Amino acid sequence: MILWIIGEKIILQMIKNNKYVSQEDMSEKCNVSIETIKRDIKKMQENKIVRCIGSKKTGYWEKVNS
Repeated sequence: MILWIIGEKIILQMIKNNKYVSQEDMSEKCNVSIETIKRDIKKMQENKIVRCIGSKKTGYWEKVNS
């Protein structure tokens, strides 16, 4: 659980710095697999922490809670 919270904070910081950041870029910067990033983002979307606006290719990330 602690590692997921750390990952969540890192992902949120990357989204804050660049709302167009791709999951592939997140994976490379965090030095984890793309599957890990997808799983973490899916949890964050289910918990209404972030959402993706637009399409997968041209969309962007938005933080839901302040």
